[in-house]
Amino acid sequence: KKKKKKVALSQAMHDIKKDIEGIQEVESKATLTQFRDKYLTDMGYREVVLIEGNDTRGIDVALFSRYPVTAVKSHKEVRFPVPGEAQPVGFSRDLLQVRIQGPNNYALTVFVLHLKSQHGGDEADVRREAEARAAQQIIGAFQKANPRENVVAMGDFNDKPLEKPVQPLVNPQVSGL
Repeated sequence: KKKKKKVALSQAMHDIKKDIEGIQEVESKATLTQFRDKYLTDMGYREVVLIEGNDTRGIDVALFSRYPVTAVKSHKEVRFPVPGEAQPVGFSRDLLQVRIQGPNNYALTVFVLHLKSQHGGDEADVRREAEARAAQQIIGAFQKANPRENVVAMGDFNDKPLEKPVQPLVNPQVSGL
């Protein structure tokens, strides 16, 4: 990105002041670390997490955290059915799972995702919904195995909250999960 956009992004991040920041469309961990070191030195983001995902353009999901990261898991190898596809597919980018140890013995697991874009019409909607369903199944299984864990899903869902393709994540009870 051009410097003007980097400055604007860093200003928005300063204004919001999040302890944990899920980030999409990141080129590499090195790029993200350089951005943090140049524009966010006062934010306290000591942790930078990125695992190379499935996108052939090299855009990945990542995370900044002010608190220690105790575990990281990628779900880029997970395959799931998509209506109209002959073979199971994987996430367009990744579903990144990060466990964070916060203050006062508070821990949480964050899932960062970037669902399929809307480019491609109905086929993209079907793919986005399949990704949302697969993500919710993974998150739901994690919650069932860890009922006392605090869980957050964040990222770019690439749709409005009330739209059908993202309902498995936004409203899992209604979508039958």
